[in-house]
Amino acid sequence: MDEPRLFLLGTQGPDPFFYAYKEPHVYQWGFAIHSKKCGEFMYALLKDEEIPFSYKAGFVCHQILDGIAHRFIGYLENDARHKKREMTIDKAIVRKFLNRSFSKVKSWKVFENMHLTPLSRRMMLIIAKVYETRDIEERYFEHSVQMMCNVLKKLYNNFYFKHFLAYIVNILTLGIKNYLPLFPYILPHDILNEKKREWMDTIAGKKRNESFLEILERTIVEAIHALKTLREGKIPDIVDMNFQNGHKTTRAKVETCSEGV
Repeated sequence: MDEPRLFLLGTQGPDPFFYAYKEPHVYQWGFAIHSKKCGEFMYALLKDEEIPFSYKAGFVCHQILDGIAHRFIGYLENDARHKKREMTIDKAIVRKFLNRSFSKVKSWKVFENMHLTPLSRRMMLIIAKVYETRDIEERYFEHSVQMMCNVLKKLYNNFYFKHFLAYIVNILTLGIKNYLPLFPYILPHDILNEKKREWMDTIAGKKRNESFLEILERTIVEAIHALKTLREGKIPDIVDMNFQNGHKTTRAKVETCSEGV
């Protein structure tokens, strides 16, 4: 990739919007892109000539991973358990493939001090077109990325100390304020399901026994195929996939974005 940091930012997909948690008018776009008009949004994103290819490629990877892996994570569980599973899987992957402690991964540093004003403008323009709204500002996406950096730094700088604080808060509030899912200290046994135990696919409503590593391998194969198609100047079929459940969506035509927000 020509711009690795933009690619990595793209792999975050719509998730940066979730970090603007104190601003519902910004936060909502994380949910919207994940579940509504997914094909329309992705088509408009990939057709936009002003958005760098590296960012588009990363975004496609996020969509594919979400659509396939959410079945394993159990998307229909409540948010806390969903977040806990994602965090523990992240920690297990970092340990298995990078042989590093999760506490030493400073992910926010990748995205610090990025000049995102042009990208933010294009992103918000696409959202305005696809979701037919004027209740947006050009800065929303850039602001969300800045918030993501701030939150990740506050949470995971001095990881073990923050885990200890979360443990104390949990005890003092009798579990009412439980932030421990954000700090996976001890990995659950076989969190990646390498022993091939049965698990319930909450989306399809049937039992499966894939390991997360097999799911990840399938995701990589799909992503490579999609990126080759994208590199050829064509739109991969998989962009019509719903981020949340992997179902194919029906895409309506969206005009090319050419106006200001």
